[in-house]
Amino acid sequence: MAKFEIESYLVETVSRTEFQDRRVHLVSTLLSHGIQHNALLHFTPANDFPSSFTSEDAVGAATNVGGLNFNGMSFFVWLRSSSFDEVIDILRNESPVFFTYGLRDHPSSAPTTKLVVAAGISTDPETPGEGSPDIDAMTDQVIDSLVLG
Repeated sequence: MAKFEIESYLVETVSRTEFQDRRVHLVSTLLSHGIQHNALLHFTPANDFPSSFTSEDAVGAATNVGGLNFNGMSFFVWLRSSSFDEVIDILRNESPVFFTYGLRDHPSSAPTTKLVVAAGISTDPETPGEGSPDIDAMTDQVIDSLVLG
């Protein structure tokens, strides 16, 4: 699996008459020549995946793969709506965070368009037991610093 580090993200909720779509737009850190990759993650019920991808056992498509221009790759990925909260939690609370993906050739597209056969977000390895910060201890430290100056 390949990956790119995420520099920023944007969360959207789009309501339509037939469904509600949650989206997360990911932007990579700057690569050479100012290039940035983009990934648009759609969170929808499993039966709302586009048929052109599910028939290929894929979860999306990537464009400009290996492109010879100065644009980064663009990913369009459909994930189950049940994974939205987990993805947001990782984006908000971990650092660094990466978009990870697996690609394979798309038989009926340009050579620079690939099927995304696996996608998600990941972190670097971490020390066990890192856990969430102890809020009480942090509050005591802030109070001590204010009182003791």
